Amino acid sequence: MDEKEAAEIQAEMIDEEAVAQATAREGIGSAAPLLQSPLRENELNSTSGALQHHYSRPVAETVVAAVRKVWRIVLQLGLIIAVCLAGEQISDVLPIDVPSNICSMVLLLVFMLGGVIKMECISDAADFLLDNMAIFFVPAAVAVMGIFSQIEDVMIKLVLITFLTTIIVFFVTSFTVSTVANLMARSEVRAAERAAAAGQESQKEA
Repeated sequence: MDEKEAAEIQAEMIDEEAVAQATAREGIGSAAPLLQSPLRENELNSTSGALQHHYSRPVAETVVAAVRKVWRIVLQLGLIIAVCLAGEQISDVLPIDVPSNICSMVLLLVFMLGGVIKMECISDAADFLLDNMAIFFVPAAVAVMGIFSQIEDVMIKLVLITFLTTIIVFFVTSFTVSTVANLMARSEVRAAERAAAAGQESQKEA
């Protein structure tokens, strides 16, 4: 490469750098008035006001929704307690010894199957009780510690029975849930088939 070609390449590089610097200055000059213009300030102020309204409104809505949910849970807990009290009354009048909680669960099942109590009437309270189930084991644990000296001799048997019954409950619960889920899926499929058949009949009649 001779000196003439090297000079031409250097001149082209200088021209490219000059063009890049000019473009950068133009970009800065065009952006600065946009940020400093009164229209831009008004736009930013209106946007910030909209954002404040957008973020302040959901907070109020969230608080109201939380209060409504708490009130709904309280009412549903009252309904469940009423069913439990009715189950205790039924347990007292039965000729055989049946635990009141069993009577209450059977009574609640009958009410739900009969449509007297809908699932939506106790769903929130049931979810609340399930989420905080560990709290209900505290009184039982305290009672066990109070009579520990009386059950110390049979502690190994109690632990073994508890372990085996827990496994049995797991299997029975999983089988029950899967069975109920399959039955519900079949009923939904049958309802969809009936709806499709009714739609086809209506189209034929039309």
